[in-house]
Amino acid sequence: ALSSIYAAVEDGQAPARVIEQGPSLAELTEKNKSVDGVASYDAARKALDAIGGPNQQVTKNDASDGAVAGLTSLITDLADKSNLTLDPDLDTFYLQDNMTVNLPSLGDHNNDIYQSLAAAAKSDAVGIDDAIHIASELANLKDALQATRDSASGALKGTKDGKLSASLTPVLAQVDSTAKAYLDAAGALETRLLNNLQVSDADMAALLPLHEALEDAYTKLWDVSASELDRLLGVRLSGLWEELWLMLSLAGVFAVLSVGLALYIAREVSGTLGKMTSAMKRLADDDFEVVIPGNGRRDEIGDMAASVEIFKRNGVASKQAFNDNLRIKVALDNCTTNVMVADRDGTLVSL
Repeated sequence: ALSSIYAAVEDGQAPARVIEQGPSLAELTEKNKSVDGVASYDAARKALDAIGGPNQQVTKNDASDGAVAGLTSLITDLADKSNLTLDPDLDTFYLQDNMTVNLPSLGDHNNDIYQSLAAAAKSDAVGIDDAIHIASELANLKDALQATRDSASGALKGTKDGKLSASLTPVLAQVDSTAKAYLDAAGALETRLLNNLQVSDADMAALLPLHEALEDAYTKLWDVSASELDRLLGVRLSGLWEELWLMLSLAGVFAVLSVGLALYIAREVSGTLGKMTSAMKRLADDDFEVVIPGNGRRDEIGDMAASVEIFKRNGVASKQAFNDNLRIKVALDNCTTNVMVADRDGTLVSL
C-alpha cells in the first residue's frame, strides 16, 4: 500500500492501478477484515479515504502525507501486536525489524527526496531552506539504509538456517548498489541547489529511473524478507511440534516404566511379606527348620527378616533347653539310686 501511494504520486495515477501489479483488491479486502477494529487501522483507512484511494489520482499534499503516516503507524502497530519485536530468535527478529521499521523509512525518505527535487525543478526560486531539507532527507536515507544493512546482517549472523543467506544477500546487494547510484545523483542535484543553480526537467528525467530502481530493490527486499520470515516461523513451528511430540513420547515411556516399576515393587514387597508371614506361622508351630525370606537384604524388609531370625534362634535355644531338661527329668525319674543335682553355684536343686 505504501509503495502504491508513492508510485501513484510520482506518475499521477490512482493507487489501484499500481496495486494491480501486486495482490488483488479482493485479497487486500479479505486481509483488511483481520485487522478491522484496530485503532491504527481505522485511522489509516480514514487517511486513505481522504485521498480517494484506491481509485482516484493522487498528488503530493497533506492528505497523501497523512495516508503514508497512517499506513506507517499501522505497520508499527501490527508489528507490536505480533510479539515478534520480543522474538528471542535473532533471524526472525531482525527480518521483522527491516519489514516494519527500516524499509518503510527507506521508502519514505526516498520518495520525499524525489518529490522535493521535483518541486524544486518546477520552481523558479528555490530557497536555502528547501536545499537544507533535501540534505537532511539524504542523511536520513543514508541512516535508514545503514539500519537496513545492520538488521540484515544481524539476521544472517543470528540464523542457523543456510537458506536465508542465499535469499537475502543478493537482494541486499541490489539495494546497496541502487541506493548508491541514487544518493550520488540526488546529492549532486542537492549541491546544485545549495549553489543557487537550477534543477532542470532533464535532471529529474535522469533521476527518475534511479529513484524507481531503488524503490523496486527495497520492495523486493521486503518481499524476500516477508517470505523468509514466514518460512522461518513455519520451520520453528514445525520444530516445536516435533519437540512436543518427542516430549510426549518420552513422558509416555517414562509413565509406562514407572507403572511397571511400581507393579514390580508392589509384587516384590507383597510376595516377600507373604512368605515372611508364612515363616512366622511355622515358627509359632515350633517348626524351626524354616528359612526366613529376605534375610540379608539392606532395606526395611531385611530389617524385619533379621528380627524374625533372632526370634527363630531364640526359639531354637528355648526348645533345646526344654529338651535337655526333659531328658534329665526322665533320667532322674528312672534312676534307682539317690542322686543330688546342683546348679553352677553349688545350690542343691534336686535330691
